[in-house]
Amino acid sequence: MHNIYIVMAIRAAIEAGKVILPYYHQRNFDIETKSDASPVTAADRAADEIIREWLAESKLPILSEESQIVSHSERKEWKYFWCVDPLDGTKEFISGRKDFTVNIALMNEKSPIGGVIYLPAEDTIYYGLNGEGAFKTVSCLGKSTEEIINQSVALPDSKTARFTVVGSHSHFDIETQKHIDEISALHGEGKSQLLSRGSSVKFCLMAEGNADYYPRKGTIMEWDMAAGHAICEASGCRVSDWNGEPLKYNKPDLRMPAFKISRLSR
Repeated sequence: MHNIYIVMAIRAAIEAGKVILPYYHQRNFDIETKSDASPVTAADRAADEIIREWLAESKLPILSEESQIVSHSERKEWKYFWCVDPLDGTKEFISGRKDFTVNIALMNEKSPIGGVIYLPAEDTIYYGLNGEGAFKTVSCLGKSTEEIINQSVALPDSKTARFTVVGSHSHFDIETQKHIDEISALHGEGKSQLLSRGSSVKFCLMAEGNADYYPRKGTIMEWDMAAGHAICEASGCRVSDWNGEPLKYNKPDLRMPAFKISRLSR
């Protein structure tokens, strides 16, 4: 059953990417500011609508950044549902950078069990499912979902030469930087490096083995993280809160606590 859902999510993510790309290339869109001061564009909303259309067949409820948030009293009764960010990295998108993604996670109560992240500007998709591994496919446009899956490579497919920490382009806070400096110092001078990337690309780097550690203390929402969480775990990474405990989703407050993602072996 879950495999069918991930196949559905792969197609939904790619179709959303097709809708986003014209806005990205034309650079002609209005920018609004939401109540939390984050930006939103017509591309965000168009992608959300397309994803809902492609996921409708699943008959599962959807928790999405760009739709009215369902009350926790209703959400807490959900067993399986989708957690969606139709355009993660809107700031990167507005700036004309490539680090924006489409995120779709399959949830089982309080945990992500499968995830899909599509990078429209790079035409690369990452997906994973608990117990079945994580995968990546490049050059997805124009291919059937079956072709995309058949041409995928298992993750991780790379290994870092130096201990590599990945952090955020737009949300780098002082506490996270201090922690990264401390961790890097443990590996010795010249034996570690820091990569700065936007949106859910950081999760993708962890899953494919191009980063070893991703810590974050700044604010992040459930839909920002759920798909990446599932893909990283499926690829063999450890995902936890700052104290090493499992992360929980579908909470009354949809903000995530500080977290760490680490590759278990190098």
